[in-house]
Amino acid sequence: MGGLVTLPAGSSVVQEDSGDNIPGSGHVAATVRKADGTLVRDFMVVMTKDLNHRYADGTPVEHMNGEGHGLPEDSQESSGMALNYGIEPLWFRFAIPPNAPFGAAGGASYGFIPNAHLAFSNALPDVPGSPAFGDPATPVLVASAGQEVRMHVAVPHSTSRGSTLGIHGHVWQRDPYICPGEAQDGLAGRCNRPTDGKLVDASNNWVVGSKALGHNPTGINMGGQESLTPYSHYDFFLPYAGGRAGHTGDYLFRDKASFGVASGLWGILRVAAIIPATGLILNDPSLASPQLPGASVGWTATASPVSGTYEYQYQLYNYTTATWSMGKAYADPGGNAWTWNTFGLPQGLYWVNVWARTVGSTQTFEVESGANYTLGSP
Repeated sequence: MGGLVTLPAGSSVVQEDSGDNIPGSGHVAATVRKADGTLVRDFMVVMTKDLNHRYADGTPVEHMNGEGHGLPEDSQESSGMALNYGIEPLWFRFAIPPNAPFGAAGGASYGFIPNAHLAFSNALPDVPGSPAFGDPATPVLVASAGQEVRMHVAVPHSTSRGSTLGIHGHVWQRDPYICPGEAQDGLAGRCNRPTDGKLVDASNNWVVGSKALGHNPTGINMGGQESLTPYSHYDFFLPYAGGRAGHTGDYLFRDKASFGVASGLWGILRVAAIIPATGLILNDPSLASPQLPGASVGWTATASPVSGTYEYQYQLYNYTTATWSMGKAYADPGGNAWTWNTFGLPQGLYWVNVWARTVGSTQTFEVESGANYTLGSP
C-alpha cells in the first residue's frame, strides 16, 4: 500500500526524503517548488486498521479490550493499526499487556499508570531492549517554521469505525481548493464557472472544481477532520507551520478518539528553526582528474550542520576563456548531486564551484566550495 501525490503543473521536487525518523521508510516527504517559486513541504500519511500484528517470536499481538481471550467480539474494536507502517501503542510505551484491564485494578492496568502524563514524551517507551529516549516509530514530519505544509492522509483499508484526526496548535480549511489566476465573484482563487451554470464552458471543455491547493476564499477553518474511514482521503493544508509567528517545536497529530490514539494512531509535526548552512564539502568526483573530454563526471556536495535542509547550485569556470557557465541551478532536480557532461568541451583546466543555502533562503548562497579539474590526457 502507498499513496500517490499529484503536484500542480509547473511544480518540481527539490528534495525527497523519508520525512521521519525511520531510515528507508519510504518517500513520504518532499520539498516542492511551486510554479511561482515558493518552497513548500508535502507529506503523505497512510493510515491502516484491522492489521495482524505479531511479536518477534511470531505469536499474535493481543487486542486492547480483548475481553479475556485477546480477541474482541466486535471487529470494529480491532487495535492493529498503523501510520506509514509504523505504530507505537500506548500499552507498549507504558510496558503493560495490550489486553490489560481498562480500570484501576492495580498492577498492570490502564487505570494504574503513574506516569500517564508522559504518554507522548520522548522519555518513553519504558521497555527493556528499546531505546530509552528518542522519537517514536510513528511518523515525525519535519517542516521549517512558517513554511507552507500539505499533509495528505489516505485510508486504503480499515474497520467500519472512523477516526477524527487533529493537529495540535493548527487549524486548516475543510476544502482548501482553488483555481490560481481565477476570481469568480471577485474572490481571488475561486474557480470561474460558466454564466449559464453548465458543467462545460463555451468551448465545450469540462469545468473543474479546483486546480491547486491554497486559501479558499469561501472555505471554513476547523481543528479536526472526522470520517477517516475506508477508502477516504483528505488534504490538510497548513499555510504556516507553527502558525503565522512560526513557533518552533513538536506538534502532536493524533486520532482524537481514545481507542485510536491508545492503539498508536499518532505522530509528530516537527516545526524546526531555519538553520543556515555553516559548512560545505565538495566530495571527490566519480572519476579522478584528469579525464578526456566526453567523460561524465559525477559530483556530490554535503552541507552542514546535518540538521538543516539545503539546496545546491553548481557552476563551472573555464580558466582558458575566463568564463562561467551554469552546471545545475538551485531549481533543477538532483538535490546535492550533479553530473558534468564534458562532451564537446575543450581540453584545459576548469574550476567546479558549488553553492549551498537553506531551503527557502533568499540569499545567493550561504556557503561555497570548489575544486580544480583537468580535461586532458590522463
